[in-house]
Amino acid sequence: MNTQLKYNEPWILQRADPFICRQDNGKYYFTASVPAYDRIILRCADTLAGIADAEEVTI
Repeated sequence: MNTQLKYNEPWILQRADPFICRQDNGKYYFTASVPAYDRIILRCADTLAGIADAEEVTI
């Protein structure tokens, strides 16, 4: 994967209401709704670019 993000190009598809935050531990956390709007997913990565390939966990 090209680790350089491009402006205005989606890198996580089919997710609504996305939110990314960086915590004190240096990790990035991504939350979003799935298309059915019946659950929320969480991804965690060491880098912002790593969020695109991070494993999803349903919360």
